[in-house]
Amino acid sequence: MQVQDEKDCILLIAELLKKGDFSVKNLLIDLMNTTKDDAVLNLCIRLFCSVCTHEDLENPQNLNFLANVSELGALTFASSAINSLSYEVIPYLLALWEDWEDTDVAVAIRDSLDSYLDYYDVLGEEADLDEVGQYYLDKVQSVDKRLYYYEKGPIFLGDLTKIIFQRLYMAANQKERFALFIQPSLLSVLSGYHFPLEYGQEVSEQDLRKAQEFVDFLAQKEWKKSTKYFYGYNL
Repeated sequence: MQVQDEKDCILLIAELLKKGDFSVKNLLIDLMNTTKDDAVLNLCIRLFCSVCTHEDLENPQNLNFLANVSELGALTFASSAINSLSYEVIPYLLALWEDWEDTDVAVAIRDSLDSYLDYYDVLGEEADLDEVGQYYLDKVQSVDKRLYYYEKGPIFLGDLTKIIFQRLYMAANQKERFALFIQPSLLSVLSGYHFPLEYGQEVSEQDLRKAQEFVDFLAQKEWKKSTKYFYGYNL
């Protein structure tokens, strides 16, 4: 692939990462922090959150772009932070919340924070920044930050498939449309195999069989709990 501009560059980096070549991650970080193109930045952010490690997030220089990020860029980071699967992303979300309070960005930030901290049930959705910040400081004391997490526990692909199938069968039985997006998308990124159903589609018996075949295929591979993958490669 001939690289002529930043868009070509990020597409090439993405393809190399999908093949397990994580040596290009520094190129991704450099591009993320230097590009002036919003489309390129948003793709960089989404890709970075999917391939970053705890160590990548521990270095604030890797996220220098956040200092002058646009509202769209901040929204992309807030919504993509779930894919980092790391508690190390939380301080960045808290800092962004202060900058973007009373905006759509703050809503996305609160939702991402709740996915890690599960604070809505304890503090309520209207809890302010100081309350959530203190809740994080208290909770992180009992968290093994070496592990990767999704929602209430260490990430495991088998747990994702259980969540997906519960909603699939519910949609099929109640003749509703499939209403999950985050979990199937995350499962596809982690495994490198596209989940066969799309958000919003009706669920037939044939669709259930396709989903079961997909899960059976993934079950043939070895997936470790609390481990982060990108397209099947261990990070």
